[in-house]
Amino acid sequence: MSENLSREDRLSIEGRYYEAIKNWSKAVEVYHTLWNFAPDNLDYGLRLAQAQTSGTLNKDAMATLELLRNLPAPASKDPRIDLAEIVAVHGQSEFKRELAAALRATEKGQKLGARLLVARAEMGQARAYYDLGDVQQFQKAAETSRQIYAEAGDLGGEARALHDLGTVLYEHGDLAGAQKNQQEALDTCRKIGNQRCVSDALNSIGIAFKDQMDFTNARQAYEQSVAIRRETGDRIGEAVSLNNIAVLLYQQGKFAAARKLYEQSLAITQEIGEKRGIARALTKFGDCVSRAGPARGVQQVAGTIHRYPPRDWR
Repeated sequence: MSENLSREDRLSIEGRYYEAIKNWSKAVEVYHTLWNFAPDNLDYGLRLAQAQTSGTLNKDAMATLELLRNLPAPASKDPRIDLAEIVAVHGQSEFKRELAAALRATEKGQKLGARLLVARAEMGQARAYYDLGDVQQFQKAAETSRQIYAEAGDLGGEARALHDLGTVLYEHGDLAGAQKNQQEALDTCRKIGNQRCVSDALNSIGIAFKDQMDFTNARQAYEQSVAIRRETGDRIGEAVSLNNIAVLLYQQGKFAAARKLYEQSLAITQEIGEKRGIARALTKFGDCVSRAGPARGVQQVAGTIHRYPPRDWR
């Protein structure tokens, strides 16, 4: 039915299609073609960066965004460039740069009166503050984001904010408050069909069950989470969920099974260059293989590092 459409329109539709089925390599290819066709089109450049980030090509996405900043104004000053950078640099564990991008996006959004854009930027701030260890600023930014989403009737955004707030409440001992937030987030995510949001809430609920020594329900929640994360192409989340299942197995004395999952988690984080995940998986893997004895354990960890050499990590 597309024979009467222009080549540009056909490619734009094709790119959306590949995004919908999560074929990120094809989406990147199509958006590269479109952007080369119209290099001054900000939307094409942003879609290219988004596809690159979703396909775990974070460095490529950052390079694309740098080119967008060199466009003539006002395109170069568009806060959506900063929002895209938040996601791209998070995948590289560059949290200070992530925070700087979020602060820029917040300031620009406020000047434009774009409330939902500000909500996204505030949530970007919150995650960066959390990763940098500033819990007070995290809570302030996350609550600001939640309020804006609630006032706008954006249930998906509100659910994400509730999830992040619940995570921090749990880590600071407010178990009742954390459980309330996570359950509200899960119910809302299911209501609107946001699968990635569902997987995040399930993972947090699994952590709560694990800490209560309820390993059966914890594993069930984790396995549901990892299945959804695979389906949605959330590679970082998949690695986290695999790592969490491995923790359960380790605590139950099932060291061989735990080791296999740690290796899978490590392989994913090495593949996408997610530094924090690499450190997490190597640490846990080392704990696991050390059960075989100090010398043998060190040799096994060294062998694993050799098979999955870290990217840009020292």
